Amino acid sequence: MQEKNELIISLLYKSAEGQPLTETEKYELEQWLSLSEHNGILYNEVMDLPAMIKEIKLILKNYDTNAQWKKIKAQLEPKNNEISLQPD
Repeated sequence: MQEKNELIISLLYKSAEGQPLTETEKYELEQWLSLSEHNGILYNEVMDLPAMIKEIKLILKNYDTNAQWKKIKAQLEPKNNEISLQPD
């Protein structure tokens, strides 16, 4: 399954970059597109790079890195009932 996913990702990348696909690659991409409506929607979104970049920028603009670091730090700090292995 992982191999198949990696193949599809590489085919989507090649298509988005305007690189020609071999006949086998075209067949694989067409097979994947025919599996579900969602795959077709994803393909169209990937092919619309300006819209995708705009969406990614919007996501990153609203991403609170400080809050995420606080969550990570809290998970890494030893709890009161745990013994720290670090020397004082």
